[in-house]
Amino acid sequence: MKTSLSLSAAACGCALITLTACQMPTQTGQASTTTPALSAKDLAALQTGAQTGDPEAEHKLAHYYYSIKDYTNGHAWCLKAAAQGNAACEANIGDDYYYGTGVPKDLAQSVVWFRKASDGEDPRGLYSLGYAYYKGEGVPQDAAKAAYWWQKAADRGNLDADYDLGVLYSGGQGIKRNYAKAAAYYEKSAASGDAMAETNLGILYENGQGVKQDYDQAAFLFTKAANQGDMHAQTALGSLYEHGQGVPQNTSAAASWYQKAAAQGDVNAQNALKSLAGPGQAPAAPAYYPNNPAPASASGQNQQDDSDEQQQQMMQEQYQQQQLDQQKQQQEWWDQQNAAAAAQKQQQEEQYQQQQQEQEQYQQEQEQQQEQYQQEQEQEQQQEEEQQQQQGE
Repeated sequence: MKTSLSLSAAACGCALITLTACQMPTQTGQASTTTPALSAKDLAALQTGAQTGDPEAEHKLAHYYYSIKDYTNGHAWCLKAAAQGNAACEANIGDDYYYGTGVPKDLAQSVVWFRKASDGEDPRGLYSLGYAYYKGEGVPQDAAKAAYWWQKAADRGNLDADYDLGVLYSGGQGIKRNYAKAAAYYEKSAASGDAMAETNLGILYENGQGVKQDYDQAAFLFTKAANQGDMHAQTALGSLYEHGQGVPQNTSAAASWYQKAAAQGDVNAQNALKSLAGPGQAPAAPAYYPNNPAPASASGQNQQDDSDEQQQQMMQEQYQQQQLDQQKQQQEWWDQQNAAAAAQKQQQEEQYQQQQQEQEQYQQEQEQQQEQYQQEQEQEQQQEEEQQQQQGE
């Protein structure tokens, strides 16, 4: 599950890169770290321990059942462990209700269990509760609360929270925009090999946002993410090759990376390929139609010519529609920027007016204090004169 965040313009200036953000991690029982196969003897020993009420054995047995996708038994044993305060199992039960595995799907109930796990400081429970607030699933949508719970999860080593905090700081969602903090959190997530974090961090280096502008580092990060298949990184890396930023200028390499991204449906890459092809020319068909049939034989040349003409017309129409979509996307981005700038200007004006009012109030208070002081001095002087007159008499 992912949402989109427009983070930055690509270096080519022709496309707005849209990055994926804020994902609910894979369910515990489906995690990439698979529970090692248990022998019949070990499984029997684990079952015996669980049946005696040992919460750790109950947890391990539940995790075993989750790993073999027996969610009904996994849920049942996690309930027993959770009853004894096992926070990890409380998070697992939240997963069950979130995904509808072993129990009917119930987002409100999932939040109940994520909150219990969070009370026990379980990193996954903390993260999942933040995600519920971010998406508004089972609770009212609240980016500020999402940031709060993700921060607690990140403090306990949750890498998903590191990435998503980077997203929030990049976009100013629920917290004040801070590219330096975004870069720091992306750095933590990228260190684990997360392709999306590598891409987002690369864009910050490309644009010099929160970090010193460094095309070499941007190219390094884009390459790592692109080799993992991230289409946004592939588009960004193609742009660097096209313009010779951080890598030697190489139009062929640029086209190759654009084609990889375009084959995944990236509109920015498709438009970049069109730009590389030149005015009025279409890029090579395989980038868009990988399943095109082979050229017809000479005997069917006329039919093939008609087919090519129709295909060319279809591609041109597709390009025009993509261009319109891209223009709309760019306009929306500029509208957001203008709205943010207007809001910031209004805030600055309000702060300036408040400062002016405070300054005027301060001056008035100073004048009043000065006037009061002068009055007191005059009264003292008058009293001294009266005393002197009395003594003279």
